[in-house]
Amino acid sequence: MHPVRLAMTKLLFETIELTSIELKNALGLTWGDYNSHIKAMKKNNYITVREGFQEGSIKHIITLTDSGYKNFEELKLVLHKFLTNSPENYLNYVDKHYSDKFELEDE
Repeated sequence: MHPVRLAMTKLLFETIELTSIELKNALGLTWGDYNSHIKAMKKNNYITVREGFQEGSIKHIITLTDSGYKNFEELKLVLHKFLTNSPENYLNYVDKHYSDKFELEDE
């Protein structure tokens, strides 16, 4: 998973939902970079974007989908196994179970 998308996923996992402005600013992204990552995450069913009324105005609210939550939990498991196992065991584990699971398609 792209590092920016991983950071977005982690923030959404921890906070449940964020507005577009909150998420963009938390990561210090330009609107162009933000939009390209959001587009890829929506395409892969990791997030939903809805309009909601907050603080007196309409905002885009971003949340993880069930698939986004599940994939983040699985990624945390893989990272835990990586950090606690020897490299040869880790590589065999990933090849058997997750070799293509965590790549998001680009546009």
